[in-house]
Amino acid sequence: MPVRILIFAIMFILLTAATTAQAAGDPARGAELNGECSDCHGEEGLGDEEYPRLAGLDEDYLIEQMTLIKKGERSEKAEMMLWFFEDLEAQDLADLAAFYAQLDGG
Repeated sequence: MPVRILIFAIMFILLTAATTAQAAGDPARGAELNGECSDCHGEEGLGDEEYPRLAGLDEDYLIEQMTLIKKGERSEKAEMMLWFFEDLEAQDLADLAAFYAQLDGG
């Protein structure tokens, strides 16, 4: 019996590690995906009086917010971004989040 518990524990740890590694964002790829975002949020992600600053925000927070936008669960203002998010996968969102998180927030 203890061997089964050990095997399950090892499998759980390996699966958790694989999921975490896969979810890590690539800032360089995020920079490539940033094209449409920068039209409103600026090249450096600093935003303006109409569009929010994204630069320097927490990566997990950015992923959460982009996921909510993709699901249509953010404010009406965010609806204008639905068309952009519809073709993005979870890894794309992680990459964008990593890109913005590493920028200087000013």
